Amino acid sequence: IDMGSWEAGHGRLLEFKLPSTGPVAPLAFTVLADKLDRPLGLVRGPDGRVYVGDAGRIWRTAVHAPGSPVHEETVIDGLPSTGTHPLKEMVFGAGGKLYINVGSSTDACRDDADVQKLPCADLEGARPRAAIYEATLGGSDFTLQVLRPYSRGLRNSVAMAYVKGANVLLQGENSIDYPDEALPFEKLDVLRDGANYGWPYCVGAREPARGYEKCFDCATT
Repeated sequence: IDMGSWEAGHGRLLEFKLPSTGPVAPLAFTVLADKLDRPLGLVRGPDGRVYVGDAGRIWRTAVHAPGSPVHEETVIDGLPSTGTHPLKEMVFGAGGKLYINVGSSTDACRDDADVQKLPCADLEGARPRAAIYEATLGGSDFTLQVLRPYSRGLRNSVAMAYVKGANVLLQGENSIDYPDEALPFEKLDVLRDGANYGWPYCVGAREPARGYEKCFDCATT
């Protein structure tokens, strides 16, 4: 996948042809799809199709002979694509579950006047941001059955992995941007259904974030 630019419409899906002998570079490639909106996630599903995470949607295509054009079939649409964290990373788990990053709209829930909000609007409502969503796919053509928030309080989950067998979902957390070079610490989280991981109120191991001291009980995260 080639994101292309932070502006919409410059992303591409590329197919590389690896040489059977000789040097590996330069590689020849074919553009299978273009004018995509800031794509990031690229995974192969249990149904054999390739899934692509654009900023505002998840789509898929079957894998045909080399160089064949793709058919973009939208699986999930209407995902938030504004703000500073529009990119959609994703990973398949067990039982037709697809886990999708929906990043926060800001670094630390500050408004245009640089005031930190409480409560943070990104966390409100039935479709919060700063969350990982669980999409259940199934039926005769492996289509979307249920889409729901799985874990919350996660600024921007562009590092995700699923450990098969152990059935463990991992997330690398890019924390709030302090001016300090080494603070706050980044985290590797084991994600659990329904858990809150603290953004923007807490950082590290349940420590209050700057500007949110005495505003939120980080022990609950």
